[in-house]
Amino acid sequence: MIRFAIKMTFWGFLGLIALPSLVPGETPATETSRPETGANLETTVHAARVAGAVAQEVGSICSRQPALCESGRALADAAIARAQEGLVVASGLISRARTAEPAPEPADV
Repeated sequence: MIRFAIKMTFWGFLGLIALPSLVPGETPATETSRPETGANLETTVHAARVAGAVAQEVGSICSRQPALCESGRALADAAIARAQEGLVVASGLISRARTAEPAPEPADV
């Protein structure tokens, strides 16, 4: 289930990045928690510990290679800005679709 959520987040983020370039003429205006059983809790605790170790390792990369960290930060900032533009475009498309009048029904001949 978490794998699905990660994949959907990844592909949704890429979709938001690509959306502004796919919609011509658009200019941007400016998990539900559930109780866990004992086995799931043990797996979750283990996953949290592993994630903490990975976060600690990733955090130490910046002290070892500051140039890599700066370029990664610039790339992330650009991707997030592009995704925000995509979100504005998607929001505009959804609001326009909600307020649009229904298409006229074809006349009987």
